[in-house]
Amino acid sequence: METPARRLSSAHQGTSQSSRVSEWSRAEVAVLSAILLLAFVLRLGAAIAVASPLESDHLGYWQLSQSMADGRGLILPDGKPTAWLSIGYPIFLSPFFMLFGPSVALVKTVNVALGVCSVLLGYLAARRMFQAPRIAALGALIFAVYLEACVYGTYVAKENLMVFLLMAQLALAAHAGVSPAWNPALFGAATGWLAVSGNSALSFMPGLLAVAYFALGRVPAMLRYCVIAGIAGALTIAPVILRNHLVFGGYGLNNNGGFNLYLGNNPSSTAYFVGIERTPVGPRWQAMLDELGEREASKHLGELAVQHILDNPGQTALLALRKGIIFWKPPVHSGKTQESRFEGLFRLIWLLQYVGIALLCFVAVLRLREHWRPILAILLMTAGYTAVHMLFYVIYRYRLPILPMLCLLAGLGADTVIGLRSRLARQSGRVTAQDPSRPPDPALATPSPAGTCRKMGSPGRRGPCHSPPRHPSGR
Repeated sequence: METPARRLSSAHQGTSQSSRVSEWSRAEVAVLSAILLLAFVLRLGAAIAVASPLESDHLGYWQLSQSMADGRGLILPDGKPTAWLSIGYPIFLSPFFMLFGPSVALVKTVNVALGVCSVLLGYLAARRMFQAPRIAALGALIFAVYLEACVYGTYVAKENLMVFLLMAQLALAAHAGVSPAWNPALFGAATGWLAVSGNSALSFMPGLLAVAYFALGRVPAMLRYCVIAGIAGALTIAPVILRNHLVFGGYGLNNNGGFNLYLGNNPSSTAYFVGIERTPVGPRWQAMLDELGEREASKHLGELAVQHILDNPGQTALLALRKGIIFWKPPVHSGKTQESRFEGLFRLIWLLQYVGIALLCFVAVLRLREHWRPILAILLMTAGYTAVHMLFYVIYRYRLPILPMLCLLAGLGADTVIGLRSRLARQSGRVTAQDPSRPPDPALATPSPAGTCRKMGSPGRRGPCHSPPRHPSGR
């Protein structure tokens, strides 16, 4: 018979799982602290051990940060205004340059802090999405030790800020149903800053909005969330768009969209990045840039790219498919210079980690019925971000912003593997306990239906069953 106490216990077990995981235990805080400490140590070690050459885009971000810190605004070394590179990261770095002076060590310090905070935000997001601290801890641990994320913090690269903003968006969206009213405003501000820092990451929005909807659970609440977030995002990007309109005569976040589209869609295109000098317009590119300016030159290249796509739809589709495959190719490539023994070891560990994360993500799909909402959201983000690079071109570092999402999904896969191993160990223990080769204990002999016991070693003979003495109370 079910007692009232048992019914009360069952009622408590039927409460929402979210209320259970909202409570933090000391053990959980200790585990999270250890993960964050590990993330800090690895990133700091990478910052000390790995050089940070100022070249290509890294040099561009450095120069823009320095010119803003000097009060000269977003200009090139020759004094011309620019919106060629995404300016969110230089704007973010410029206050640090103003306070402490420009130095590579300062950039590395800021990036280490961004990396550790990203791990923390990833843990908070996964904890809410999967409703399980252990899954969140495993995902955050995988993210914390992923070497590519650790090493890339040594570079003056926008991806460091993009990862932080994406993890902030994910954590805010996951807590949309329980956080204060300012949650959608922060989500919108992070989205706007992400658009200014790397607008390709806007392809994450369908998955992020799915996370927010699953957290809210109601369409009216989701509509309110989107309206507030949209207003906050618009206010965040408005100064950049207005500045670009006043300086270049057109609304936009940057001036390189058509240029990048052309690099990925011209007669000389491959799946990888190809410099403008190796394209049909290469010989006249500098003259075109000087004559038309950044915005109009990029716009012209965008028109050439669209025309190439329309004229070669089959070739474009096949190339896009190839880009999608290469985008997720394991990191078996070499660096620009001859590898040292240390770099070779790093690349081997990176490769093993990458393959392990991929396998764990596939394992995580086995729990689709149980965790279909977060799995669907992460797959939406992955598909959208891959599609963007299928349209443009592949540079392996562009993969970095999506990897933390996959690390969190791999945490679910790791939890699944641990659960399967525990189950197999319990089953193995039961089989060992019931091993028929072991002689049965006479004390455990089962009484026969007639109330007599069959004597061991005497087939057919029966004897009286000897029950243990009864307690005087009869119990």
